[in-house]
Amino acid sequence: MSVFRFLLCLLVLSDLAGCIPLWSTKQPSATFRVVDEHGSPILGARVKLLTYSVSFVPKESETSVDTSQEGLAYFKGEKFFQWYIPLPDAGEFYKWAYCVELPGYTSGIGNNLESSSFNSILVIRLEKSELNHSCYRAKDQYGYAVQNR
Repeated sequence: MSVFRFLLCLLVLSDLAGCIPLWSTKQPSATFRVVDEHGSPILGARVKLLTYSVSFVPKESETSVDTSQEGLAYFKGEKFFQWYIPLPDAGEFYKWAYCVELPGYTSGIGNNLESSSFNSILVIRLEKSELNHSCYRAKDQYGYAVQNR
């Protein structure tokens, strides 16, 4: 039997069983550009990307990258294949949040984001501040909140 026929049979049988093959995004490819209030790139800002699953068994992971001389931070995308059964909480679906922080500047956050939010470069504008702003993981929601010290 050819590989094509085998895959076609597998697809038909899975549909009959109520399963749907689904290509899912665990972490989108994301590019951040961090600038100051004048639009100049900021070197060394910490960009954190939080990935969390919206499913029966929630999972979280956080990755962080410091910005380059050009104010850029890159996150590599990660996709996976799953057999989804169309029932509540049956599959793994993800959302994302980000936090950008640097001492001496305000912090920037974005919560409850879909993968389409990362289709273009996210430009985050930080302003100089005498207060120390830092991000922390919000306990009553997925994502980040900002604390002023």
